[in-house]
Parts: sequence; structure tokens; C-alpha cells
Amino acid sequence: MKRLTVILMVLVLCSAALSAGCTGIPGMPKIGSSGSASPAATEPTGMAGTSWTGTFMTTWSGGGHDVRMELVQTKNMVTGSYEYNGGTITGTVQGNRLSGTWTEDNGASKGPVAFDMAPDGKTFSGWWDYEGSDFAETIKGDPTWTGIRVA
Repeated sequence: MKRLTVILMVLVLCSAALSAGCTGIPGMPKIGSSGSASPAATEPTGMAGTSWTGTFMTTWSGGGHDVRMELVQTKNMVTGSYEYNGGTITGTVQGNRLSGTWTEDNGASKGPVAFDMAPDGKTFSGWWDYEGSDFAETIKGDPTWTGIRVA
């Protein structure tokens, strides 16, 4: 009988501790009372407040190496450069997407680009192609340019 009482007390204490202190895993969606996942009240649900201004280490298909990219956002406009053939990026932001143009070799090479920022603002993935390409078809495929914020 004493053993059963101890086991029941341990179960009650564990249940109380779990229900009082367990709020979930940091960074993961919380489970609401309806049982569906919902974002924490203090976390943004969109990217409206996250700026593209920063330094990113990027890589793209066909590049085969990491390239540093510096971006500056002013309102919904973004300009920047990356360390490959004098590369530049110009574009506009709508939601979490940066859409614009990449240019290299003083304009000899250029084309469309679209990047999607992750909800945490630390990474992006997107697509690039050459001018005259079917970019609408390109963005249906896997991302071809990715970046990780380093500053």
C-alpha cells in the first residue's frame, strides 16, 4: 500500500510539473487548444518586420563555391553586391519575397532573381536564371540560390 501511494504521488507531481512548465520546444509551433499548430503569440507570422539588410554567405547552382553577398533594404527596395564578377542585385520586397535582377561583368550577364526569406530571417532560398529565360518555369523547380545570414 505504501508503495502504491508513493507511485501515485510521483505520477501526480510529474503531471503537475509537466503541465506547469512544459511550453514546447523553442522555435517550434505551439499546439493550440483545438489541437492544431499555431505560431506563438510573440513570434511574427510573416516577414513584414524582417529586413533584407545584412551580409549573407551564398551558393548557387553552377557556382560550386560560397560567395559573400551584402544587401541593403530601404523601404521595399533592395540593392546589393556579391563577390563574383562584380555581381549586383537590385529588387523589391513583397512579403517575404525579394524579386529583381542580378547583373555581372558590367551588365554583360544578367537575369531575373527571386529569393524567399525564411520566417526566422536567418536564411533565404530562391532562383536565378539568365535574361530571356522562362523564369516562371524556373521558379517551379528546386531553389538554385541559397544564403545564410552572417551579419
